[in-house]
Amino acid sequence: MERKSFESHLFGSKQLPFIFHLDIHKEDLKDGLDMNWHPSIELLYFTEGSGKVFCGTQIFDVAAGDLFIVNSNMPHAIASETVVYYHCLIVDNEFCMANDIDTDNIIFKTPLKEAQAAGMFETVVQEFHTFQPYKNAGIKAAVLSLLVYLARNCAETIAVPQSAVSMKDESMKLAIGYIKSHINEKLSLDEVANEAGLSKYYFLREFKKMTGETPVSFINKTRCENAKKMLKTGRYSIKEVCEKNGFEDLSYFSKNFKRYTGQTPSKYLKKNTAD
Repeated sequence: MERKSFESHLFGSKQLPFIFHLDIHKEDLKDGLDMNWHPSIELLYFTEGSGKVFCGTQIFDVAAGDLFIVNSNMPHAIASETVVYYHCLIVDNEFCMANDIDTDNIIFKTPLKEAQAAGMFETVVQEFHTFQPYKNAGIKAAVLSLLVYLARNCAETIAVPQSAVSMKDESMKLAIGYIKSHINEKLSLDEVANEAGLSKYYFLREFKKMTGETPVSFINKTRCENAKKMLKTGRYSIKEVCEKNGFEDLSYFSKNFKRYTGQTPSKYLKKNTAD
């Protein structure tokens, strides 16, 4: 069985608008797929093992040395019958747009089996792990160099007639963007539906169909992800975090925080600020 869900990202900072980590993956190919999608592009660099990337309606074989680019808003999942190691780099689409790389209208060719792209990604990995001075500048320079190379040599611009644009998808993007930009405010479903230009009933039905969850669940989950980051800093009380993330009372905040993180806010705060 295939399941699709929208994945919301909270990037570390405006200075480094990236998510980067090493993943170790093993999953029976016979199991159901949990596919996710998001506006930001995702780069997967495989370092050991082999597997398959399910992307949209296509299936790609990948192995060590391959660079796979998940294009904007493309449902995807990784599956393998053996252990696969890969680095994952998610780049905030606002960073791309600020550097004239319009990921909404560019399709990157994938997977790439070429030494230059692989070498440039390895430079990104080195910069993330370096102890040299100017680390942040080095990371941004390495990521941007890689993106420019890919945009110039491994991509094509798509020209979609306005009449062919899916208004439903565009409406959902507007709704999600509005929610994320007003996540610390009181939000009503009527307000969000109106911003998307849809009736409330149609909005609720299509949002659930497209993201796999209700708007209320998406809002609360996004708020709790942001709350985790704030609590981890140790600079805010639980009450302050509750208020700054749009929750109207501590009880409702605690209930949702435990639902999405498995811990109460107080336990999470104690565990992550113990040092």
